[in-house]
Amino acid sequence: MILEKLRNVWSDTGIRYKRVLHCSSHSEQEISRGTEDLYRIVIAEADQEPVLILIPAGKSVDFNKMRGIFSYKTAGIMAPKRVGECVGGGIWDIETLKLFIPEDLSDTREIHLYDTDLYDLVVLKGRDLVIDADVREADIFVDKRYLASTKRVSPRKERKTFEARERCILLFSLQQPNFEGTKMDAIVEWIDRRFEECEVFIGDCIHHHTLQMNLGIEEDTAKREAYRLAHEVAKQDPFRRATRCRFRIVFGSTLQDDPNYTPTRKRLWDLKDANADFTQAIQGFAKVYVQRRDVDVTRYLPYSTNYLLDELALLACISQKGNKVMIYPGGLEIFHEISDGKHPEAPSPLRELINVELKFHSRGGAQHKRV
Repeated sequence: MILEKLRNVWSDTGIRYKRVLHCSSHSEQEISRGTEDLYRIVIAEADQEPVLILIPAGKSVDFNKMRGIFSYKTAGIMAPKRVGECVGGGIWDIETLKLFIPEDLSDTREIHLYDTDLYDLVVLKGRDLVIDADVREADIFVDKRYLASTKRVSPRKERKTFEARERCILLFSLQQPNFEGTKMDAIVEWIDRRFEECEVFIGDCIHHHTLQMNLGIEEDTAKREAYRLAHEVAKQDPFRRATRCRFRIVFGSTLQDDPNYTPTRKRLWDLKDANADFTQAIQGFAKVYVQRRDVDVTRYLPYSTNYLLDELALLACISQKGNKVMIYPGGLEIFHEISDGKHPEAPSPLRELINVELKFHSRGGAQHKRV
């Protein structure tokens, strides 16, 4: 939304920029650790007035420092709802807002800019970012650091016992911010303290559904890109800092050869077609996922449904071999429902899973305060 407003300003004033709807030159792992030219533009509030902040990749804003340097009484990221009301409603002239930038940003540097979606980048010179803004150079940016903790366990009776098990499964979602940079480090640290072995499930054979939905590309192209992204994770080895737990990547494409995969997948599809409660749960979960994106829900709901059912079938193959604790940083309601016994006809390897939902805490919480 912010970039859309700025693009209108640049077009009206003749500023040259390039819009890149899919930038494969920045892997998610590279982005999370910071590149020299990638920045996020956000709207914050300082003493109840809107301001723009240009944040380098891999960094966050230390609002305590911002308040101290500029003598603000209050400062923080603006709540998304308020951004939508004010920016979308055209209440502000976005090009005239105060702009806070890093001290080392060069006017001549070509920067890659995004607001919420890494698939939609704008490339332009630093000096052309805004026209009439009051620009403030400031040392207010810090590395993001997090701690992970247990938020929810299903079934609930396992909350105090699951850590006694030696193994776990980490459900790894490609191109998701929770699996990047210091958030990924926090997950690894949490698992490393509790388990001896972790099988990291990466859906290289199902991520093409997401790419087709996000990018509108052909299936074959999406499959090649999904494979590349998955194996890029293995190359980056984000689990290398573990000192106790042995992390091992399990690609979905290898599990497709498991003799249990095809019959489990068929059973899940049959259950979706025959059981109203299971159908509602699957479609509800898939619909929420699609609605997070700016796409046609009716057209792309089948992509999300296919992804979810395939993922369930693949995870059942891991569970069937005895690994019963699944870790995920976020809410996967359908998984919790199955573990809680709400879908008794689901395959037993899925019903036997203990689902552990993680949450993140900022180390030094001032960086992420909202107003």
